[in-house]
This record gives sequence, structure tokens and C-alpha cells, in this order.
Amino acid sequence: MLRSVQYSRKEGGHEMEMLDRIDMLSRNKGIKNISQLSKAANIPYSTLDHLYRTNGTAEIKLPTVRKLAEC
Repeated sequence: MLRSVQYSRKEGGHEMEMLDRIDMLSRNKGIKNISQLSKAANIPYSTLDHLYRTNGTAEIKLPTVRKLAEC
């Protein structure tokens, strides 16, 4: 599960929705953690780790979103 490494996030807000959606879609594809998602989407682990650690979904770039959508 992507939440195997727990990160604190504020409740509510757009960031929570984006990360929850990434988690849900990843689980549906059998992806269990950030490392697996990184490999499946061809996105650096550090990029995904940053999104979870800092609620950085507002900083996500379009090419990253496309890679997540395609994996």
C-alpha cells in the first residue's frame, strides 16, 4: 500500500484529494508503494516522495501528471 510509509497531510483541501486519487488508482493496478509507482510511471522516486512529504500536489508538473495517468 502506498501509505506503508506514513506521511502527515492536512485534512481537506485539493492536495488531499489528488494524493488520495493517486493512491486509489495505484492500488487498483496492484502498486503497493512509492518505489513501485516510481518504476511503473518512470518518475523519479524523489519526485513522488516530495509530493507525499510536502503535500506538493500543487507543484506537480504536467509531464508528471501525464506519466501517472499513463502507468
